[in-house]
Amino acid sequence: MTGLDVKEPDPEAARTVAEFVRLLRQLRQRSGRTYRQLERIAAERGDVLPRSTIADVLGRGALPRAELLAAFLRAVGAEDQVPQWLRARARLAADGEQAHSPTGPGPGRPAPGTDTDRLAGLSADRHQVAVLSPTPTRRTRSLVGLVGVSLLALATLGGGWWLSHDRDGSTASRSPRSAAPSGAPPDVPSASTPQPPGLAATGGWVRLRPARTPGLCVTEGRESTGRYPAPVAVQAPCAATEPPHTYLLPLGGGLVKIQWHHPVHGKGCLTVLDAGVARDMLEPWRDCPPELLNQAFLLEVRTSPTAFGYQLRPAHSRLCLAPRAAATTAGAEVVQGTCTGGAEQVFHIDPAAPPSGGPGSG
Repeated sequence: MTGLDVKEPDPEAARTVAEFVRLLRQLRQRSGRTYRQLERIAAERGDVLPRSTIADVLGRGALPRAELLAAFLRAVGAEDQVPQWLRARARLAADGEQAHSPTGPGPGRPAPGTDTDRLAGLSADRHQVAVLSPTPTRRTRSLVGLVGVSLLALATLGGGWWLSHDRDGSTASRSPRSAAPSGAPPDVPSASTPQPPGLAATGGWVRLRPARTPGLCVTEGRESTGRYPAPVAVQAPCAATEPPHTYLLPLGGGLVKIQWHHPVHGKGCLTVLDAGVARDMLEPWRDCPPELLNQAFLLEVRTSPTAFGYQLRPAHSRLCLAPRAAATTAGAEVVQGTCTGGAEQVFHIDPAAPPSGGPGSG
């Protein structure tokens, strides 16, 4: 057995796609599981991992799609390593795009097809993970400039908080979605208290309330069919929604992370799931790095003559959040969907008192 076989495979050590795939082969061999077993385990967790596909990926040495990689890692028992592997995958994918560009990027301009282009709405590759480079590069510096200049409708993956790793490891496959067109500004219903703009810049402790049901707040709940065991975001009576306490963390350019803070389970960032039984729902993850775009939300102001509210749009998909099927009943999941311009996609964001003795927002 070689030294590489003894130590834990490190995706950051991979400098080429071939090295990356070789490390994936090591993970499968260490797990002792057949392709058929991996397919079955993935299906039990709500993932899709066809044995023929993963065998082909590991056999031909090509970079796997992000959602396939995440499902594979969970199936071999490496779910706690998903963020590291996805970041390494994004790095190799970006390096490959740059290497195949005939002229390369111009000064201060991102390479075509990179995550930066997708953020600006110039591309929406369904099978690429929108994870920015973890190290400061010309592309990421350009991205900061792009986001800071305008409030764009921006064109995905990690671990759980008190859900997947502390329960049974069940998580949904985390693949980005292609962008959907936005609708016209909705007619916002009356709010009990008009809200000033600027929350995306200032952040703070808040309550999120669907505009059509001001007595309900966004909080922790369960997927309605019972097939997904981890917590997801639902609407429930505001009097019974805390904990968790909700904190908006500004990211710049009108973007925020929506954090949940719990006195026992700690902090989790609401994350859009893009596959599996919980597709389009929001799940809190412990892993909250700034480069995960399915954890970033654009706050778009929506006004009417009598009220003020926000649309919440996931940065990786440009869709809009709303209670499932425009439901007004307690327990309905909050999901992403095509922007319709309807009032069901508008939320009031009320300032809230910080939890006593609660964790910080960072």
